[in-house]
Amino acid sequence: MKRCLFWSFCCIFIVNQAVATLPDSLLRRIARLQSGKKIEALIDFATRQQMSNPRLAEEAALLAWHSAQSMAHPLYVSQTALYLGDFYHNIATDFRKSSFYYNRWLRLAFHAEPEMQAKVMLNLASGFLLEKQLDSARYFALKAAPLLKHKSNWDGYVSARWLAGNIFLEEKQYDSALSCLAVSADVLENLLKMTSPDEPRYKEYLTRMAEITGTLANTWMFKGNYRIAAREINKALAHAVLSGNRPLQQRLSLDYANILARQGMYEKSLEVYLKILKENENQGNSVLLAEIWQRIGEIYAELGDLEKSLQNLRKASGLLNATGNLAATATVFAIMGDVFYKDQQYDSADACFKQSQEINRRFENIRGLTEDLLRRGNLAMARGRLAEAETFFNEVLQLGSAQDALLMTEAWRGLALLALKKKQTDRAIQLGLKAYEYSARGGEIKSRLELAGLLAEAFAAQGDYKQAYRWLNDRIAWADSLNIIGHRKEIARLQARYDYEKKEAELALEKEKSHNLARTQRIILYFSILGILLAIIIAWLLYHREKERRLSEALNYRRETELAHTRQALMEAEMKARDLEQKQLMEDLKVQSAHLTNLALIIAQKNEFINQLKEQIKSLRYAKDDEKEKCAAALLHRLNQQHRLNADLDRFRKEVESAHQTFFKRLEEVCPSLTAHEKDLAGLLRIGLSSKDIASLNNVSVKAVEMSRYRLRKKLNLSSDESLVNFLQNLT
Repeated sequence: MKRCLFWSFCCIFIVNQAVATLPDSLLRRIARLQSGKKIEALIDFATRQQMSNPRLAEEAALLAWHSAQSMAHPLYVSQTALYLGDFYHNIATDFRKSSFYYNRWLRLAFHAEPEMQAKVMLNLASGFLLEKQLDSARYFALKAAPLLKHKSNWDGYVSARWLAGNIFLEEKQYDSALSCLAVSADVLENLLKMTSPDEPRYKEYLTRMAEITGTLANTWMFKGNYRIAAREINKALAHAVLSGNRPLQQRLSLDYANILARQGMYEKSLEVYLKILKENENQGNSVLLAEIWQRIGEIYAELGDLEKSLQNLRKASGLLNATGNLAATATVFAIMGDVFYKDQQYDSADACFKQSQEINRRFENIRGLTEDLLRRGNLAMARGRLAEAETFFNEVLQLGSAQDALLMTEAWRGLALLALKKKQTDRAIQLGLKAYEYSARGGEIKSRLELAGLLAEAFAAQGDYKQAYRWLNDRIAWADSLNIIGHRKEIARLQARYDYEKKEAELALEKEKSHNLARTQRIILYFSILGILLAIIIAWLLYHREKERRLSEALNYRRETELAHTRQALMEAEMKARDLEQKQLMEDLKVQSAHLTNLALIIAQKNEFINQLKEQIKSLRYAKDDEKEKCAAALLHRLNQQHRLNADLDRFRKEVESAHQTFFKRLEEVCPSLTAHEKDLAGLLRIGLSSKDIASLNNVSVKAVEMSRYRLRKKLNLSSDESLVNFLQNLT
C-alpha cells in the first residue's frame, strides 16, 4: 500500500513538472490506464511524435522512464531505456544521454536477443568514436562482432569489423586496423557474390565495399605503403562508380588526391582537387568545398608557398563558419597555426591555436583540445616562455588519456626539454625516461630519436657519460632506422610515382588505341549507316512496288466484286421482275378464271332459260284452251326473268372493265376512236373469250362477232400476221 502511494505521488509530481506541454487528451488517457499500459501508451505516443515534434516525444519518453523507474519493473525500465537511447542517438544526437540509457539497457538486457545487444553496442561504439573515447569505442565494437557472427548476421558483422577498423585507425594501430578491415571486405565480397545484381541490396553492398576499401587505402597510406594504397583506392573508386553513388565517388577522389600528395606528387594531387572543386562549385556543398580548400592549403604548405596556403585555408575557414561547422573550423585554425608557426609568425600562430582551443573546449573535444594545448606549449617554448609552456604541457597530461601514447610522449618530452633548459638534469632524465616509456608503447621513431638525443645530453650534463654514450648509440640506431625508413618511404614514393606514370603511359596508350579503335568503328559505322540507308531505300522501293501491285490487285478485285455484285443485282432484279410477272399472270389468270366462271354461269342460266322458254312455248302450242292462259302467264313470268340475266351480264361487264382499267386507259391512248361496243369486244377478247362465247353472250351471230373483230383490227392497225388477242393481252 505504501509503495502504491509513493508511486502515485511520484507520477503526480512528474506530470506537474515535466509534462506541462503534453496534450490534455493524452494525460486523461494515461490517467485511466494501469501502470504498464500507461508506459506503453507514452512510448507509442513518443514514437509517433519523434519526427514531427521531437521535444514533445522526449517529454513523453522521459515520463515513461520515470514511471518505469518508480515501478522498479525491469522489463519496462529496459524498454524505456532502449527507446531513449535510440532517440538520443538517432533523433536528438546527444551521445552522452544516449550512452547513459544504452548502458542502463545493457545492464538489464540479459534477456534480449544477441543481435539487439550488438546493435546497441555498435551505436555506443560509434558514439564513443565521435567523442574520441577510443578505448570504450574499441571495447563495444569488438564485443558486438562475435555476437553478430554467431547469429550469422553478416551485414551487422561487416559493420562491426569496419567500425573496429576505423577505431584502430584512429588509434594509429595500423596492423589491427588492416586486419579488421580485410575481414570486413572479405565477408562483404562473399555477400556480393551471393547477391544478384537485380536485387536492391546489391548497390548497397557495392557502396559499403567502396567505403571499406577506401578506408583500407587510407590505412595503407598511413602505414607508408603507397602502392597498395593506390591499388585499393582504385578498387574503391570502381565500386563507387558501379554503385552510382556520386558523393562517395567525390569523397574517394579526395582520398586519392591525398594519397598522391603523400607520395610527393603534389601537382597531380592539385589537379584532382581542382577538378573536384570545379565540379562542385555551383552545387552548394560548402563542407566539401571547405575540405578541398583545406587540403589545397596543406599541399601549398608542403610546397613552401605559405601565402597561397593561408589564402586557401582562410577560404575553408570562411565556408565552415558560414555553415556553422565549428568542429571542422577548429581543425582549419590548427592547420593555419602550424603554417604561421613554420613561417615564425608566432603571434598569428598563437591566435589560431587559441581559437581552435576555444572551439574544442566548447564542444568538449578532449583530443582536439589536448593537441591545441600541446601546440601552444611547443610555441611558448620556441618563444622562450618556459613557465607558460610548462603550464600547457601539464594541462595536456591532466586532460589527455594515458592510452594515447603519442600525445603523452610529446607532453612528457616537452616537460623534459623545459627541465633541461632550466639545467634540472635529474628531472629532465626522469621526465625523458617517462616520455621514452610512452614512446615505446606507440610513439613514432622520430620521437624516440629526439628523446634518445635529449637523454644523452641530460646524462652528459650530469656527468654520467656511460649512459650518455648508451643513449647516443640508441640515437644513432634510431637515426639509422629512421634513415632506412625514410629511404624506404622515398623508394616507395619513387616506386609509386613510377607506377603512376607507367599507368598514365598505359592509359595514354590505351586512350590512343581506344581513339583509333573508335575512329575505325566510326568509319565502319558510317559505312554501315550508308549500307543501311541504301538497304532501306531499296526496301522502300520494293515495298512501294509491292504496295502498288497489291493496290492494283485490290482495285481489280474490288471492280470484279462490284461487277459481280452488279450482275447478281441484275439477276436478282430479273428474278424479281419474273416473279412479279408470274404473280401478275397468276392474278390475271385468277381474274380470268373468275370471269369465265361467272360467264359460264350466265351462259348456263341463259341456256337453261332458253330451254325452258322452248318447253313452255311447246306446251302453249299443244295446250288446251283453258290452259293456254295459264301457260301464257308462265311464259310471261319467264320473260320477266330475262331482266335479271341482263343485270348479271351488265355486272359481269362492269367487273371486266373494273379489273382492266389500266388496259382500257392504254387502249384509249392507242386508239381514241374506238366505240363502246368495240371497247367491250376488246375486253372480252383480252380475257380469252372466243367469238362463239361472245356471240352467245351478246345474242348475236358468230359472223357478226367476226365482223366486229375485223373492224377492231383495222382500227388498231394490226397486220394479218399479228394476233389480235396477243396484242390486247400484251397491251398494259
